[in-house]
Amino acid sequence: MAKSKVIDLRVQAWLARPYVRRAKLDDQDPDGPTWYAWLPQFGIQSASGCGETEEQAQESLTEVLRASFLALAERGDEPPPALSADQIALSRDDQEATNLPSGNLRVRLPRELHAELIHGAERNGCSLNTYIVTLLSKRSVEDEVRQELARLWAGIDRQTSAERPASMIR
Repeated sequence: MAKSKVIDLRVQAWLARPYVRRAKLDDQDPDGPTWYAWLPQFGIQSASGCGETEEQAQESLTEVLRASFLALAERGDEPPPALSADQIALSRDDQEATNLPSGNLRVRLPRELHAELIHGAERNGCSLNTYIVTLLSKRSVEDEVRQELARLWAGIDRQTSAERPASMIR
């Protein structure tokens, strides 16, 4: 079986684990009501999604988890096992307990970029907010993978730049 197929199967199995999920509606958002979904086991900062509906927030969370699990699988690592609600020390509101910002952010950006983002969201059939959060989440995972690859390269016996593929030379 091809390595990519094995990794895909591993990621699917991890996504099927019964991780406890939480969701909360933030109706104070100046852009309109927004749902947030997260895994209390990992903390809202490490795995969260948002959307205009609870279902969209859960789907966004699943995509964040998929990207994170894929990075873990490619490194040969795996996520921790799912804990039950009894095993997780849950406060009345997990978000407030973490003392994190609200998750609301107003950003000024060039109109051209704004238009590109709107078109991207439309092409992907999601809200602008979900599209931007997905892009930022993917970028975060990509940066983590790049850092890990750089660490691995540093551990490999030194090779001359002529011996390395051109795509690997910085």
